[in-house]
Amino acid sequence: MNQEEKYYEFNWDRFRKLAKTSLKGNVHWRRYKLVLAAIVGFAIVCFAICVVKLPQMAPSPDRFLLWVSIGVGTAIASVLLVIDAGLYFLGIRRYGDPYVNMMRPFLYTNRSGIQFGYHNFKDKKMPESMDVWQIAYPNVQCIVVDERKGWITVQGRVESIQYYNLMENRIKHSYTDGQFGDFGSFSFFDCFSDRKNFFNCLKQHNVTVQFK
Repeated sequence: MNQEEKYYEFNWDRFRKLAKTSLKGNVHWRRYKLVLAAIVGFAIVCFAICVVKLPQMAPSPDRFLLWVSIGVGTAIASVLLVIDAGLYFLGIRRYGDPYVNMMRPFLYTNRSGIQFGYHNFKDKKMPESMDVWQIAYPNVQCIVVDERKGWITVQGRVESIQYYNLMENRIKHSYTDGQFGDFGSFSFFDCFSDRKNFFNCLKQHNVTVQFK
């Protein structure tokens, strides 16, 4: 690898922190959590009804009926809470996409341009597949760095490539955004090592970087 080629080390701790912040800021996720909270509340109400109301239906105090009521209430509440937990993790996958589904992400620069990619967790049947975005330096319109959210967005004539296998260069699909005058973009979290070196590399190739 020559001096201009560089793979930037990935910081998982910073990634998890930024992904969590991004998910919390998602309006749809916040609404979804209200539904989950309603399910938990319903489970509590069901348990309370079983424990309090069912024994009152007996003509006289019955300890056996009390234990049965507790058992029924616990069973109903447990089923609802298990469903709630399942929906919680499904919601994270849905509303945290694509960040929570990123595996083996990488950022790479060389004398020609920038390349970012990762394996999508959803592609379980293709463990070697990679989704890659790349752009040559002259095709970069600008790079926007949102320091509050920790996002880096590359705008310009972006080539997106889906690989069956990146190492073997087996391509499933490729498309270039911006080839008809409009511009495409791709984003990634600012969670790679040697940040200073990355921005110096952009500066050397006259790439416009906007901080906000």
